[in-house]
Amino acid sequence: MLQPCAGTPYRVLLCFSSLQPASVEASSGTAARFTVKATGIGLSYQWQYNSGASGAAAATLTITAKSTCNDWQYRCIVTDGNGSTVTSDAAKLTVK
Repeated sequence: MLQPCAGTPYRVLLCFSSLQPASVEASSGTAARFTVKATGIGLSYQWQYNSGASGAAAATLTITAKSTCNDWQYRCIVTDGNGSTVTSDAAKLTVK
């Protein structure tokens, strides 16, 4: 579900564009990529999996698929220069 842009004419608008992370199916040992696209100024990204943080800080998260990560959920929290945040939908990693 897309989250709407929030703000007033005096604030920087932050919203997800049409790109939410999609679920990924990958073979064990191969690269799996999740991508978000947000609109705003001074954006920073923090990817999370299940309840932990991945440490990744870009619009695209690239990880090596491992069987121990099968069915994990990934989402991204995007923060703009004013400190406003939006959280993406979760996407699932399926490891074959």
